Amino acid sequence: MYRTSISNIAWGNVDEAPYLEYVASKGLHGIEFAPSVRWEEPVNTSGKERSEYRNKIESFGLKIVSLHALLYARSDLMMFSSKELRSGTAEYLVSLASLAASLGCGLMVLGSPKNRTIGDMKKEEADKIAEDFFYKISDKISKYQVVLCIEPLSNIESDYINNHLEGINLVKNINHPNFRLMLDVKSMYLAGENFKDAFKKSESFLEHIHVNDPDNKPPGSTGVDHSIIAAALRQCSYDKTLSLEVGRSSGEPMDNVQKSIDVLLKTYCQRNND
Repeated sequence: MYRTSISNIAWGNVDEAPYLEYVASKGLHGIEFAPSVRWEEPVNTSGKERSEYRNKIESFGLKIVSLHALLYARSDLMMFSSKELRSGTAEYLVSLASLAASLGCGLMVLGSPKNRTIGDMKKEEADKIAEDFFYKISDKISKYQVVLCIEPLSNIESDYINNHLEGINLVKNINHPNFRLMLDVKSMYLAGENFKDAFKKSESFLEHIHVNDPDNKPPGSTGVDHSIIAAALRQCSYDKTLSLEVGRSSGEPMDNVQKSIDVLLKTYCQRNND
């Protein structure tokens, strides 16, 4: 069965105890951690700060399962604009892998649509740059036992890696055990993906899944039928983490958390006859 988690973007930089207590009470496995929500510059945090935060999460019987929103607070870092910025971006991601390891976390998810904009660059050129960029990073983070996952985002959100097939091709071409694929339900929906086909074709490369609605709203709140998505997912062999990525653009945070967890557990985690 799936492991389950929820991102801390659902409640933000507030007293987390009520949320962690609720998440634990519902039997979720952990927290997906957006580090810039908590720390102004995550890579500059001390060993003490990291240890204290890890201990806090684990005191509720939870685990930090992944890091995401990796470059959210670093709009200055770019993959494709220049060699200098690309080098700085790679160095920063490696530093985040060190942070992940300190937090007992073995996975990082790279969405960061603005930081991977290719603009007028031809896709073939972008692919060559990306393959070299991610292979070198994957090699460096292997010492931390951290896996980096690329997140395909619809062309509404990004102009590079817009669907599961492009994500698979990138992972295959890089061919490194520390570089894998993750899929985001909201982005798949916006891209008009066939969920059954996408999950089946991705299963050998897939390490992580986000469950959400467009605009990172609670699953099912905008009319997306998650029962169809859950049924499609059950047709493949995926058995890793389903993580709720729900923001704070509407509704009360605790209400959003409760509704989202309810959909996750009842729609995705209860076996039905499909």
